[in-house]
Amino acid sequence: MRKAVLALVLWCSCSLSLAQDAAGKASAVRDKQTVLGVIEALEGEPLAPRAHELRAALLRWLTEVPDLEVVLCPDVLGKIDEFGTHAREVTMQLSFSQAGFLLRNPSVNARSVPAQLSGAVGALRVYQAIRKADPKARSKVLDELVEKQESGALEAHVAKGWQVCAARK
Repeated sequence: MRKAVLALVLWCSCSLSLAQDAAGKASAVRDKQTVLGVIEALEGEPLAPRAHELRAALLRWLTEVPDLEVVLCPDVLGKIDEFGTHAREVTMQLSFSQAGFLLRNPSVNARSVPAQLSGAVGALRVYQAIRKADPKARSKVLDELVEKQESGALEAHVAKGWQVCAARK
């Protein structure tokens, strides 16, 4: 299974770096399946050997694609400075998972609680995968969010965080 995921990651990484239309631009519609594969691979194995390169390619794609808007709101997760050694992986996944949700649900606005919730859920998947690979990589803030998710209170937490971001814009 691990070899299959890593092979997918390598394939997707190459595909993303080459995915441009005739005008040299990325396209959410055309790249959808590849991007979704990359996002799922990162959620499953966020510490894979080439995951850093894959994140960089996906971030580059997100900044270049003209037909997809992702709105990053770190407040939906809480205090990022308390996420521990893998804060970057968790925080980046917030955007990537939201992008995946928006690709699957193109009629949903990025500036909505469902879009923000999808990002938070993906970020927590990454955190849990990291904990599985490295049990010492713990964060009290993220553990509390996992508990909220399990108790059904995550959506309310995300909605409150989203209100903070929306008020600033």
